[in-house]
Amino acid sequence: MNVFVPRLGMNVDEVLAGSERQADDRYELVDGEIVAMTRGTVGHNSAKFAACLALYNAVRAAKLPCQVLIDGVGVKISEKTVRIPDVVVHGGTELDRNAMIVESPVIAVEVASRSSERDEVDTTFMDDFTLASIHHYLVRFPEKHASVHRERNAAGKIESRIVKDGDIARDPPGLCVSMNALLG
Repeated sequence: MNVFVPRLGMNVDEVLAGSERQADDRYELVDGEIVAMTRGTVGHNSAKFAACLALYNAVRAAKLPCQVLIDGVGVKISEKTVRIPDVVVHGGTELDRNAMIVESPVIAVEVASRSSERDEVDTTFMDDFTLASIHHYLVRFPEKHASVHRERNAAGKIESRIVKDGDIARDPPGLCVSMNALLG
Protein backbone atom coordinates (compact mmCIF):
# COMPACT_ATOMS: atom_id res chain seq x y z
CA MET A 1 0.00 0.00 0.00
CA ASN A 2 1.29 3.45 -0.94
CA VAL A 3 1.10 5.58 2.25
CA PHE A 4 0.46 9.32 2.08
CA VAL A 5 3.22 11.33 3.73
CA PRO A 6 2.32 15.01 4.11
CA ARG A 7 5.06 17.57 3.49
CA LEU A 8 5.42 21.34 3.46
CA GLY A 9 4.58 23.25 0.30
CA MET A 10 1.95 20.84 -1.00
CA ASN A 11 -0.87 22.05 -3.21
CA VAL A 12 -4.54 21.07 -3.12
CA ASP A 13 -4.27 18.47 -5.91
CA GLU A 14 -1.39 16.69 -4.13
CA VAL A 15 -3.31 16.57 -0.83
CA LEU A 16 -6.45 15.25 -2.54
CA ALA A 17 -4.48 12.54 -4.34
CA GLY A 18 -2.80 11.54 -1.07
CA SER A 19 -6.01 11.52 0.91
CA GLU A 20 -7.54 9.01 -1.51
CA ARG A 21 -4.87 6.56 -0.31
CA GLN A 22 -5.11 7.44 3.39
CA ALA A 23 -8.37 6.23 4.92
CA ASP A 24 -7.69 6.80 8.62
CA ASP A 25 -6.24 10.30 8.87
CA ARG A 26 -7.75 13.56 7.67
CA TYR A 27 -5.92 16.72 6.77
CA GLU A 28 -6.64 20.27 5.76
CA LEU A 29 -4.16 22.23 3.69
CA VAL A 30 -3.61 25.77 5.00
CA ASP A 31 -1.23 28.03 3.07
CA GLY A 32 0.65 24.96 1.80
CA GLU A 33 0.99 23.43 5.26
CA ILE A 34 -0.69 20.15 6.17
CA VAL A 35 -2.82 20.44 9.29
CA ALA A 36 -3.95 17.16 10.84
CA MET A 37 -7.57 17.09 11.96
CA THR A 38 -8.36 15.43 15.27
CA ARG A 39 -10.80 12.57 15.56
CA GLY A 40 -14.25 13.59 16.75
CA THR A 41 -15.98 12.70 19.96
CA VAL A 42 -19.49 11.29 20.14
CA GLY A 43 -20.78 14.71 21.21
CA HIS A 44 -18.99 16.47 18.34
CA ASN A 45 -20.28 13.93 15.83
CA SER A 46 -23.84 14.24 17.17
CA ALA A 47 -23.65 18.04 16.86
CA LYS A 48 -22.48 17.76 13.23
CA PHE A 49 -25.28 15.34 12.44
CA ALA A 50 -27.91 17.63 14.02
CA ALA A 51 -26.66 20.59 11.96
CA CYS A 52 -26.61 18.50 8.77
CA LEU A 53 -30.09 17.12 9.38
CA ALA A 54 -31.53 20.58 10.17
CA LEU A 55 -30.05 22.04 6.99
CA TYR A 56 -31.09 19.03 4.91
CA ASN A 57 -34.68 19.33 6.14
CA ALA A 58 -34.68 23.11 5.51
CA VAL A 59 -33.34 22.63 1.96
CA ARG A 60 -36.03 20.01 1.24
CA ALA A 61 -38.81 22.14 2.77
CA ALA A 62 -37.76 25.10 0.59
CA LYS A 63 -37.45 22.79 -2.45
CA LEU A 64 -33.99 24.14 -3.22
CA PRO A 65 -31.58 22.55 -5.73
CA CYS A 66 -28.86 22.24 -3.08
CA GLN A 67 -26.82 19.38 -1.68
CA VAL A 68 -26.11 19.16 2.05
CA LEU A 69 -22.87 17.31 2.80
CA ILE A 70 -21.37 16.27 6.10
CA ASP A 71 -17.75 15.98 7.10
CA GLY A 72 -15.11 15.05 4.59
CA VAL A 73 -15.51 17.01 1.37
CA GLY A 74 -13.27 20.01 0.92
CA VAL A 75 -13.76 23.63 0.04
CA LYS A 76 -10.91 24.89 -2.13
CA ILE A 77 -9.91 28.38 -1.01
CA SER A 78 -6.79 28.69 -3.19
CA GLU A 79 -4.12 26.47 -4.77
CA LYS A 80 -2.51 26.20 -1.33
CA THR A 81 -5.56 25.99 0.95
CA VAL A 82 -8.42 23.51 1.23
CA ARG A 83 -10.72 23.53 4.25
CA ILE A 84 -13.03 20.71 5.32
CA PRO A 85 -16.17 22.10 6.97
CA ASP A 86 -18.20 19.87 9.27
CA VAL A 87 -21.28 20.57 7.13
CA VAL A 88 -21.50 22.37 3.81
CA VAL A 89 -24.45 23.36 1.64
CA HIS A 90 -23.62 23.36 -2.06
CA GLY A 91 -25.72 25.43 -4.46
CA GLY A 92 -25.73 24.99 -8.20
CA THR A 93 -25.42 21.92 -10.36
CA GLU A 94 -25.26 18.56 -8.63
CA LEU A 95 -21.76 17.48 -7.73
CA ASP A 96 -20.12 14.41 -9.22
CA ARG A 97 -20.42 11.58 -6.68
CA ASN A 98 -16.62 11.11 -6.78
CA ALA A 99 -15.84 14.80 -6.23
CA MET A 100 -13.76 15.64 -3.18
CA ILE A 101 -14.22 19.41 -3.53
CA VAL A 102 -17.44 21.43 -3.24
CA GLU A 103 -17.37 23.91 -6.12
CA SER A 104 -20.08 26.38 -5.02
CA PRO A 105 -20.49 26.28 -1.24
CA VAL A 106 -23.19 28.63 0.02
CA ILE A 107 -23.20 27.71 3.72
CA ALA A 108 -20.32 26.32 5.78
CA VAL A 109 -20.80 25.01 9.31
CA GLU A 110 -18.12 24.24 11.86
CA VAL A 111 -18.81 22.60 15.19
CA ALA A 112 -16.38 24.05 17.70
CA SER A 113 -14.45 21.79 19.99
CA ARG A 114 -12.15 22.82 22.77
CA SER A 115 -9.10 22.11 20.62
CA SER A 116 -10.35 24.03 17.58
CA GLU A 117 -12.46 26.89 18.93
CA ARG A 118 -10.08 29.77 18.21
CA ASP A 119 -9.13 28.62 14.70
CA GLU A 120 -12.74 28.10 13.65
CA VAL A 121 -13.89 31.45 14.98
CA ASP A 122 -10.95 33.45 13.67
CA THR A 123 -9.06 31.96 10.75
CA THR A 124 -11.34 29.46 9.03
CA PHE A 125 -14.20 31.88 8.47
CA MET A 126 -11.80 34.41 6.90
CA ASP A 127 -10.63 31.74 4.46
CA ASP A 128 -14.18 30.68 3.64
CA PHE A 129 -15.39 34.22 3.00
CA THR A 130 -12.71 34.75 0.34
CA LEU A 131 -15.02 32.60 -1.84
CA ALA A 132 -17.77 34.68 -3.45
CA SER A 133 -20.23 31.77 -3.23
CA ILE A 134 -20.09 31.59 0.60
CA HIS A 135 -22.90 33.65 2.10
CA HIS A 136 -23.21 32.07 5.55
CA TYR A 137 -20.69 30.70 7.98
CA LEU A 138 -21.95 29.14 11.21
CA VAL A 139 -19.85 28.07 14.16
CA ARG A 140 -21.80 25.89 16.56
CA PHE A 141 -20.83 25.88 20.22
CA PRO A 142 -22.68 22.79 21.53
CA GLU A 143 -21.64 23.26 25.16
CA LYS A 144 -22.97 26.84 25.14
CA HIS A 145 -26.09 25.93 23.11
CA ALA A 146 -25.35 28.82 20.75
CA SER A 147 -24.04 29.60 17.28
CA VAL A 148 -22.10 32.45 15.78
CA HIS A 149 -23.71 33.30 12.43
CA ARG A 150 -21.59 35.27 10.00
CA GLU A 151 -23.40 36.46 6.90
CA ARG A 152 -22.35 38.30 3.75
CA ASN A 153 -24.97 41.00 3.19
CA ALA A 154 -26.10 42.44 -0.18
CA ALA A 155 -23.31 45.03 -0.07
CA GLY A 156 -20.70 42.30 0.50
CA LYS A 157 -20.08 43.28 4.13
CA ILE A 158 -19.71 40.47 6.68
CA GLU A 159 -22.10 40.78 9.61
CA SER A 160 -21.86 38.66 12.73
CA ARG A 161 -24.31 37.75 15.49
CA ILE A 162 -24.73 35.24 18.26
CA VAL A 163 -27.89 33.12 17.96
CA LYS A 164 -29.32 30.97 20.76
CA ASP A 165 -32.93 30.49 19.68
CA GLY A 166 -35.50 31.29 17.01
CA ASP A 167 -34.94 30.83 13.30
CA ILE A 168 -32.18 31.88 10.96
CA ALA A 169 -33.25 32.85 7.46
CA ARG A 170 -30.52 32.23 4.92
CA ASP A 171 -30.85 33.95 1.60
CA PRO A 172 -29.20 32.81 -0.54
CA PRO A 173 -30.02 30.02 -0.86
CA GLY A 174 -33.54 30.88 0.41
CA LEU A 175 -34.16 28.71 3.43
CA CYS A 176 -35.09 29.07 7.07
CA VAL A 177 -33.72 26.79 9.76
CA SER A 178 -34.68 26.52 13.40
CA MET A 179 -31.88 27.08 15.90
CA ASN A 180 -33.36 24.34 18.08
CA ALA A 181 -33.04 21.88 15.19
CA LEU A 182 -29.60 23.19 14.23
CA LEU A 183 -28.32 22.88 17.79
CA GLY A 184 -29.84 19.44 18.25
